[in-house]
Amino acid sequence: MKNFKKKKGFTFVEIIISIAIVAILIAVAIPAYKAIKTSAERTAHNANVDQISSVALLYFTDFPKEDKVTSDELFSQGYLKSKVTVPSSIPAGTGNTAKIYTVTRDDQGVITVSPDKVEAKKKSETGTGN
Repeated sequence: MKNFKKKKGFTFVEIIISIAIVAILIAVAIPAYKAIKTSAERTAHNANVDQISSVALLYFTDFPKEDKVTSDELFSQGYLKSKVTVPSSIPAGTGNTAKIYTVTRDDQGVITVSPDKVEAKKKSETGTGN
């Protein structure tokens, strides 16, 4: 008969419980991460729209006969320091599958950026508010 001494290590039940705890933590963290990422993308998009609108005003001053320009063209001509694309969580404007910003100027000189600014979700929409 062998003399069984205490063996050091984890039992199968302890390992399963540890895995379950980690799985629960991950299940809670992923939706929070997605919400934070979406919020950051919306903020970046709104800042992009403001920047592109300002830069387009300079562009249309330099090229008064033009009435449409894209963010890629503004970058290639030096009006933007870096290439700007629409974040993935922002719906693209109509016919805009390349995820670039399009700027138009109407007859009255009003500049419109597409896709336009988006509003941040209210707390009640995310289910965390009242």
